[in-house]
Amino acid sequence: MSSTPHKAIPPSGPDHRQWPLQIQLQSYGWSVTYYSPDGHIKHILTADTKMQALRRARNLVRAYRLSPVVLVIANQGKSQVNVEKLLH
Repeated sequence: MSSTPHKAIPPSGPDHRQWPLQIQLQSYGWSVTYYSPDGHIKHILTADTKMQALRRARNLVRAYRLSPVVLVIANQGKSQVNVEKLLH
């Protein structure tokens, strides 16, 4: 059985050093936020759909050479997703 690109995250709050790139469901749609190592926001992107948010996160991963594993926070909880594997 192959591993899936999704993995459950413990219910504790997200750490910006561990998860510099986060996708979060908001009341207006989806946000993609990239944090610098000191915790300051470097970029905020918005998207109407989860797929758009994943594509925008992949673009940031490639532009900044970040880890492709991002944190996704939605109504169902938190999970980590490898955007390169998911959107290959």
